[in-house]
Amino acid sequence: MSNYSLLLIVFFIGFICSLLLLFIGCRGYFGGSAKTLISQVMGLKSTESDRSAQEELLLIKLVSSLPLPIALFYPGGKVIAFNQTLTNLLGYTKEDIPHVDDHWVHFYPSPEYRKTVKKEWQARIDKSVATGFPIEPMEVKTTSKSGRDFELEVHTVPIGNILVSIRIDLTKQKQAQSDTQKLFDNIPGMFWRVENAPDYPVEFFSYGAKEISGFSAEDFMSKKLQWVDIIYPEDLDQVIEAVALTTEKKEMHDITYRIIKANGDIRWVRSIGIFFDSDISGKQFLDGYVFDIQRQKELEATQTQLIEEAKKANKAKSEFLANMSHEVRTPMNAIIGMSYLALQAQLAPKQRNYIEKVHNSAENLLGIINDILDFSKIEAGKLDIDKSDFRLEQVFDNTANLIGINAEEKGLELLFSINIDIPTALIGDRLRLNQILLNLGNNAVKFTERGEVLVGVEELSRNEGGIELHFWVKDSGMGMNDETQSKLFESFSQADTSTTRKYGGTGLGLAISKQLIEMMEGKIWVESDVGKGSTFHFTAHFGLQKEELPKRAFYYDELKGLRALVVDDNRCANNVLVEMLESFGLSVESAFDGVQAIDTVLKAEKQCRPFDLVMMDWKMPKMNGIEVVEQLQQRYCSQTPTIIMVTAYSRDEVLKGVELLEVSLQSILMKPVSPSTLLEAMGDALGKYVDVSTSSLKRNTSSLERMKKLKGAKILLVEDNDINQELAIELLQQCDIEVILAENGQQALDILGLDPDFDGVLMDCQMPVMDGYEASRKIREIECFECLPILAMTANAMVGDREKVITAGMNDHISKPLNVELMYETMARWISPQCRGLASTGIEKLMLSAHDNCASKKAVASEAEILELSKLQVLLEGNDTGAEEQFELVKRLPSLSKYSKELQRLEDMLDEYRFDDALNAVKLLILLLES
Repeated sequence: MSNYSLLLIVFFIGFICSLLLLFIGCRGYFGGSAKTLISQVMGLKSTESDRSAQEELLLIKLVSSLPLPIALFYPGGKVIAFNQTLTNLLGYTKEDIPHVDDHWVHFYPSPEYRKTVKKEWQARIDKSVATGFPIEPMEVKTTSKSGRDFELEVHTVPIGNILVSIRIDLTKQKQAQSDTQKLFDNIPGMFWRVENAPDYPVEFFSYGAKEISGFSAEDFMSKKLQWVDIIYPEDLDQVIEAVALTTEKKEMHDITYRIIKANGDIRWVRSIGIFFDSDISGKQFLDGYVFDIQRQKELEATQTQLIEEAKKANKAKSEFLANMSHEVRTPMNAIIGMSYLALQAQLAPKQRNYIEKVHNSAENLLGIINDILDFSKIEAGKLDIDKSDFRLEQVFDNTANLIGINAEEKGLELLFSINIDIPTALIGDRLRLNQILLNLGNNAVKFTERGEVLVGVEELSRNEGGIELHFWVKDSGMGMNDETQSKLFESFSQADTSTTRKYGGTGLGLAISKQLIEMMEGKIWVESDVGKGSTFHFTAHFGLQKEELPKRAFYYDELKGLRALVVDDNRCANNVLVEMLESFGLSVESAFDGVQAIDTVLKAEKQCRPFDLVMMDWKMPKMNGIEVVEQLQQRYCSQTPTIIMVTAYSRDEVLKGVELLEVSLQSILMKPVSPSTLLEAMGDALGKYVDVSTSSLKRNTSSLERMKKLKGAKILLVEDNDINQELAIELLQQCDIEVILAENGQQALDILGLDPDFDGVLMDCQMPVMDGYEASRKIREIECFECLPILAMTANAMVGDREKVITAGMNDHISKPLNVELMYETMARWISPQCRGLASTGIEKLMLSAHDNCASKKAVASEAEILELSKLQVLLEGNDTGAEEQFELVKRLPSLSKYSKELQRLEDMLDEYRFDDALNAVKLLILLLES
């Protein structure tokens, strides 16, 4: 029962007593005037005894209609009346219990309980007589006439010479309390209520107190013990502060702290409490729940320990991988490097075969190591996706170069399907995209014995944030069943797991690709049927570059209306080329062998609708492409169309065949064909000018050209390993580079101290005496070496190794085992032999003479003008075709108007594609203007 209900009952009892006093007169309590007033009101003129009888009768009538169970009796024990409510509750009437003594037997059948109740009842009467206070209410368990048990609260009030006994039914309230208590007892933990008063008097603690603290709820409710007494001393201030904030801000608190149990054990508990303001009683309370979290804390401690152990194990694993990577890469560098050098020499066929197999096997092993390292980076969450500008055609060019060789060896067609409307100036991670395409492409070649491999891309969506592209790699290989497909992207999973495996690999490639694609906000999936081939799809998001592309002198829409014939026995390759030509606006027909091609060309000529262009495949059955061209040029056609030979094989072999049959070709186009390479080949064959922006030959500088650029450079090689020294010196001397050797960082510092005239430094990182990191930092502390190119050349390839190199002051990172072309490319990016000494020959002397005349010319460059020159420098460093357009802007800078002679020479360098010379000239020009 609620506090509000109890207050109503108390109020109602008081009201009844007031009415009874009013009607009875209570001679002992009221004066004569009151009695007279009552007599007048009632119209009673009888004697004293008659008046008492009438008052008794009126009292009986009054209580009979009241809703509370009431009994009236004399102090001697005679029962006056039971009202109807009491009779309805217990089933007894006045006739059943004429005397109070009779009710003891009926209401309390159990002799023991009856004795207890009688004793307690007498004690309360004696206390009332002694103190003069009203008789205290008493809770009793009463049995009805029907045998049903009730819990009642008995209030006894003397009114005159009559005792009024009011019984309040607490049965439902007690049952609810019992049910609530059972609920509390069955819930782990302890429910509590305390008053918001000094010392927080306890209103209620559930029996869970015993389980949590070892002390019973009665210990706390009887004030034998306070909860604060068992709080761990170090946590007490925290608990007091939390409770104070709860009462002050009237908010919930949720805290954890320790308690000291009855047996001395220390346990962690969690306490959740809220503020409760009672509108009825006017009191304020805190209600809450406390439960044991010792197990949770132990698990947290165990988890923390496990995490620390995992971190230590992960660190140990990383250190192991780093050391093993270094230890494996160092001898592999020798194997790959020395076999590369051996292949440059004149070898007997059998010897060359042996060395090529050693070289290829070493590169395959390197690929496996790189897969493991990439997987460990992804697993550690330390592999980031780069966001830099790149051209999509560069990715496909690289894919063609690396996959094409393997496809050619197996006699497969490698084809590209690229929509010409796709923007190719993107922002993203070019290297990782290339890694994904190479993995999928190499897998396709690996599992395909005959037919073709098709790599395609299309646009899915575009918005202000960038573009979503859909890539696919389709093969005509062995295909896969559903079970194999379901496990395909799991780590270390492979399609062929038999002990007689035909195909190698670690089973990490697709798992790594999946992770990389997801980091590019994309997804990967596969469609495959056994015996019908597979198609791997993936999507990826990229940013779009904002700069406009350089203008071309030749656009593909200039080809609209031209007629073309595609000759290729492979229908997929034929269709791809037809679609590409049609997207350029050409009218295209197909032929699938040499005989059909000759027949189609002759028919078109007779109909006066000759072909302007023929795309001729080289390797075809019955008659190859060169033989078809020979027939057309020497026997049949009066005016042979422009012919482009398309081949997936070596250009040299085609040229030999052309020379042997004495035929004329306008261009040779290597498969796989992309829109840019096709446009370039057609422009070249049709005599149209193609800007350098579409020329893969001019965009991709060959390793020979890079070697030529490095000719004459003076390099300090810092390396402690004898084999690596020999290999590096041999590779550098092939470029006519002067090499000075230092075996550790300290020797390098000593050499530079004696001879500062170097174009660059190749620095190993792990060396005795002084490592490469410390040596690089010390070199950078010397003013004259602030701009000296220092390139790390190390077998370290773990997460953060490149960043560590840059932080130490080095310019770039060349990984071992050496990729020779990549090594030359990196060196050429940073090292220019002409800059050595700042006073050699050529453009440097020219620019220095300009500096000598600077005082007389008095040209002052603004920051904005220096910025435009710096943009030109960046474009030249990246071999970006936008350099020429930027130069047009630079020529118009006011501060350079008096350098017309120097700018003319710079323009000549750009026209001749001498970008490296132009870069050096721009660098020096910036220095001169800034000075």
